[in-house]
Amino acid sequence: MKTLLKFLAAATLSLSFIIGANVQIQNYQDVQGLSAPIDMGWVAPEEGGYGQTEARDVPSGAGEIRLLYKDWEKATGYVYIPRHQVAPDCVGQSTAGGLDLRVAVQSLEGPYLPPQIETDASSIYALSRIEIGSTVWAAGSQVSWAMQAMNEYGALYKKNYLYAGYDLSSYDPSVSRSWGRSGLPDILEPIAKITPVVDYYQVTTYEEVRDAIYNGYPVVVGSNVGFSQRTIFTWGRVKATRDSDGFLRRRGVWKHAMLFGGVDDRSPRRGVCCMNSWGPSWVSGQTKLGQPPGSFWIDTRTVTQMVQQNDAFAIVRVNSPLDYRLTQ
Repeated sequence: MKTLLKFLAAATLSLSFIIGANVQIQNYQDVQGLSAPIDMGWVAPEEGGYGQTEARDVPSGAGEIRLLYKDWEKATGYVYIPRHQVAPDCVGQSTAGGLDLRVAVQSLEGPYLPPQIETDASSIYALSRIEIGSTVWAAGSQVSWAMQAMNEYGALYKKNYLYAGYDLSSYDPSVSRSWGRSGLPDILEPIAKITPVVDYYQVTTYEEVRDAIYNGYPVVVGSNVGFSQRTIFTWGRVKATRDSDGFLRRRGVWKHAMLFGGVDDRSPRRGVCCMNSWGPSWVSGQTKLGQPPGSFWIDTRTVTQMVQQNDAFAIVRVNSPLDYRLTQ
């Protein structure tokens, strides 16, 4: 019995060390071999959906290329680096990334300033789960919940809200896990309402995704569609290799939310650029059109299969704060 207890204690200590090491890693660090979370964090609409919105009649992007990550780089002067989740907050991460891209495009269109600081993901995760979804699920959220939460409650940013007693300047997965159970602290809600998402709509086909991105609207999608990968060791460590065109093929199941931030409808092999939230190092291989590290391309058929799971939304307009200083 004592031997068994010693073994369990050692195993617990080892696991705590691994988790603790991951917690210290920030979004913009390019660390090889980073582990992707086992609990990706997407709740399918049939397990508790919220309201939907109809697609818009927007100019067609047929035969066109639009790279919103390049718009972001032009607006900010920085190289786009993907986020890295270490909690089941993929919905918060992908939605926050979508808001950042849209604010960047708005700044190029005028009269908004470019994004001065990243959008916080933990607050989106909390608001979507508790205030909108009222979910009893152990973890995860839904894109439709996140869109509604951003419309009703707004967004916070990765900064130190010193006057409210919360420092969100660095991503802390323990905050996502805690707020995902209890909700966003009341003192932060009026601050978030300064910058709500004021317009968004649902997309259900590749063509609607293509047209949305062509018009400068990033698309956040939740689905159970997985992609080719190989597992490294245990605890969810994965590596994937893009093919000669920068694509990953559909394979397996990911209950996961991601961000579509580019479209190529001109090449013989058409598709969208998908920005995952597992950092820059989980996927390698060929790239095209200056795609960000950690991203991959998805073919048109697979895109439609993903968005037809009824949890994909294009972000049309975001109120942009004007007083945040640019941070690295």
